[in-house]
Amino acid sequence: MTIRKNIRSIFARFSRASIAPICAAFSGLVLVLCVLEGFHFKNKVDAEYYRQTENIAQILLVDFDNDAATANAILERVAAELPEGSVSQPDRQALHRLLQRYVLHPSMIGPAILDRDGRLIASATAYPAPDLSLKDRNTFRVHADGTASGLYVSAPLQGVLAREPEIQFSRALRDKSGAFSGVVLLSYRLSYFIRLYEKLKVSDRGLAALTGRDGVVRVRTLNGAIGYGAEVSRMPLVYNRILAGEKSGTFDSRSGIDEVTRVGSFVVSPTTPFYVAVG
Repeated sequence: MTIRKNIRSIFARFSRASIAPICAAFSGLVLVLCVLEGFHFKNKVDAEYYRQTENIAQILLVDFDNDAATANAILERVAAELPEGSVSQPDRQALHRLLQRYVLHPSMIGPAILDRDGRLIASATAYPAPDLSLKDRNTFRVHADGTASGLYVSAPLQGVLAREPEIQFSRALRDKSGAFSGVVLLSYRLSYFIRLYEKLKVSDRGLAALTGRDGVVRVRTLNGAIGYGAEVSRMPLVYNRILAGEKSGTFDSRSGIDEVTRVGSFVVSPTTPFYVAVG
């Protein structure tokens, strides 16, 4: 009884008006704790998304860099084995035999050789090579104009021999004096890259894209649909950050393509002028 009287006495000292601020402060404290817990939960979810998307981006980029390294090694080897002055019509048969030694995988088309005027001289795909001029294609022009100093990777284009979409890797040929004498090129079937992106476990709102520093998307999956080439909308999502020198990072913003806000990661290649963004 004494304890109950003491409790009543304590509460009797406080009016309803004095209890109200205490209740309000307690409610505010609970609200703050709930908000903090919400932020903590969101940060945990975002961290997991960032980790997963970075892993996928790394895998995609390493896979592409390996293909680019393989293509570059083949092109360098072919260039090293070309006899001086052999990039001409009379040497087509010998060049065809040389090129056939470097057909390593069904995903590859070529290699092939263009002369200094952009005409197709020899190809591993066909003998004799059809009389074609490719001087208007970037694969030839960037080397003839001197704007590409090493390996060049084209945007997806329609192949003239295989008659299917492909991505071309090319290098300039030079004579002993260092003068431009032609181009050696090798293509990968675009279907080879598409199959990899089709297998990705991304959501219906997901994005995964291989893009060059020229802004052209080589291949991407967006909302479950595959797209590629210059006809695909540019993605300003992280492009300016990469041009500014960032090598990797995360994003939480609208894509600028379909106005969907995505959380993800991007990784820039250390060996080729490409990056992969996954969100």
